[in-house]
Amino acid sequence: MRLAVLISLPILVLSAACRPSSAPEPSGPSRPLWSIDQGTLAVEGISVLDELPQTVRTVRSNQTRNGTFLRFLADDLGIGIQRWPEIRISDKERILALHRRKPWWTRSAFVESESVIPAETEALLWRRADGKTGLFLPLFDQGYRFSAQGDSLGGLSLIADNNMSSGADGIILEGAWVGLGDDPYELLDSAFAEVVRHKNTGSLRREKPLPEWLDYLGWCSWYAFFQEVSEDKFLRGVASLKEGGINPGWVLLDDGWQKAAPDRRFLTSFEPDPKKFPHGLSWLVEKVSHEYGVPYFLIWHAFQGYWCGIDTLSPEMQKYPAYRSNGRSNRPIPPRYKEWLTSRFNIVRPEAIESFYFDYHAFLATSGVDGVKVDNQSDLSYNSYDLAPLTELSGTYIRALENSAAHYFGPGNVIDCMSMVQDAIWQFRRSSIMRTSTDFFPDSSISWGPHLVLNAYNSLVWGEAIQADWDMFKSVHPWAAFHAAGRAISGGPVYLSDEPGKHEFALIRKVALPDGRILRPVDCARPTKDILFRDPQTENVLLKLFNRNRAGTYILGAFNCNWLLKPEEEISDSLAAGLIHGLPKAAAYAVLEYGSREPRLLRRAESWRVALAPGGFRLYTVAPLEHGLAPLGAMGLYNGGGIFSSCGLEAEKSYRADLLSGGTIAFYSERKPSKVELIQNGTELQFDYNADTKFLTVEVDGVQ
Repeated sequence: MRLAVLISLPILVLSAACRPSSAPEPSGPSRPLWSIDQGTLAVEGISVLDELPQTVRTVRSNQTRNGTFLRFLADDLGIGIQRWPEIRISDKERILALHRRKPWWTRSAFVESESVIPAETEALLWRRADGKTGLFLPLFDQGYRFSAQGDSLGGLSLIADNNMSSGADGIILEGAWVGLGDDPYELLDSAFAEVVRHKNTGSLRREKPLPEWLDYLGWCSWYAFFQEVSEDKFLRGVASLKEGGINPGWVLLDDGWQKAAPDRRFLTSFEPDPKKFPHGLSWLVEKVSHEYGVPYFLIWHAFQGYWCGIDTLSPEMQKYPAYRSNGRSNRPIPPRYKEWLTSRFNIVRPEAIESFYFDYHAFLATSGVDGVKVDNQSDLSYNSYDLAPLTELSGTYIRALENSAAHYFGPGNVIDCMSMVQDAIWQFRRSSIMRTSTDFFPDSSISWGPHLVLNAYNSLVWGEAIQADWDMFKSVHPWAAFHAAGRAISGGPVYLSDEPGKHEFALIRKVALPDGRILRPVDCARPTKDILFRDPQTENVLLKLFNRNRAGTYILGAFNCNWLLKPEEEISDSLAAGLIHGLPKAAAYAVLEYGSREPRLLRRAESWRVALAPGGFRLYTVAPLEHGLAPLGAMGLYNGGGIFSSCGLEAEKSYRADLLSGGTIAFYSERKPSKVELIQNGTELQFDYNADTKFLTVEVDGVQ
């Protein structure tokens, strides 16, 4: 049973007058025609792309007002790769490109010309001079993966690659979705819905179930012990949190637990390393569950079994036929990673991969494991040359992984990692959680600010398909509060990787309730519209993020990520409730800064300014004012507005708020209540009301 309070208002509260319905829009064509005329792609007379090759066509049967698919005649695929150059973007002002800077991750680039769009770009969003937003999504078809990049001729090239030494000429490939809209968030939403429906391979984030453990604080072994983890160290990590009064709802045993050889690259057994885990995996899971009261236990493994696949000489692995990679690729391999990506890989062949995963997960499930984090997924495009057409191969592996995980762990219990490439993301039918950045790197100060930027802009696009995981963090760290606040607004998992005895318990209590639950927003945090085409790492702007809570409150955040260029300078920027996409219309909004007891009442476009030093941040709860009252949330928690499961007017003089937990619960109230009571037992609750600031706080005891 959850807690609920009833606020009795002193006067009759009337509902707002009904507005007259607007006149119906003039009828028009349900499918406006996108067309290509003399190399220009246009919709309703508005040019979107120019200088398209003569062999490019629109897909008329799948057009909407927002976008269309493009088909490309592939007439030069003899070596498995083809390029369509010199495409121009019409009327552009600034371009956001998500590109595969590392083989496993995309990152944002902010450019003004097509010619400097980075290689391996997987999504392009641009602001136009007419105020509209354009979107270009390279896709996949018939085993080919498409990507975009600038070319030496000053335009944009689209590249198709099947990761094979040969291909079939004269085929038609559906390689991109192009769109135009007034609202960038709605454009992305409609684009992903269209692609998922048409391709019928993946699914949308909002369609997928999420695991129960996602709403609890977690702890991971990685930064505490790296690959030197053992059962004794792991148990000390869990015990250390419990001794401080912190109750994680889930733990993740990361890399370092498996039997692997030689040089710890190849998986030799599903069993854990007996030197590190002498009692076995099931003993460890049971001890964590029963002795320490942690309900969910997750475990790490690589997409290939271990980093370089399986040990084909191991008796346990010999039953799975393997493919030995040859280090070749149709795409240039980044020099920094060439030695790794061209080293020997033994990957289970596609015809055996489902059997491999089912055997692996059967062992884990029998041991009591509840879910898996699966790393190194994008490596498949570098260690499978000539094995099978790339996107078909990726689909086979992803379906096998998802089928096995769903069978043994239930829906949604996979964290996909190192998987930020279209042939994976567009084929995640069951996978609901994905890491959206490279590692946190607690010892690398140059990564601390950019880490949030990477996650934010990746979440903007890929958050349509998955729930973004912004990675673990440490509670004792120079930027610990900065990263804790980032995780609190992210909408994804919130998990620590503290070493035993090294905790900042006061900080942890700002992101988790006493029973381990977190107040997780329901969407992925996204950048506000005014910075979609600005770089918070290099420009004089703050990273401004927003997210939505369950009961009509919103969280708005501002972060100074510009530590590299301006290590000692403050950045001043403006915030407004109207920056939050999807915020319902209201006459006014109550805004409460974390740590403050003085809420603001502002109109939608009314702004305020904030100045932050590098590593500084601010968080705000924003709620529409309805019937003279707005819920603001639990004091002392970074996302206090997430404490409400529902709230609203229950009767003419009563306002009901259902709570996930007790605490000091804040509201903005135009009038002092006559009383506040706990609905469950009718107990009258103590409250404090400031008539000058309209700040109402109610003391609610207990966790239900």
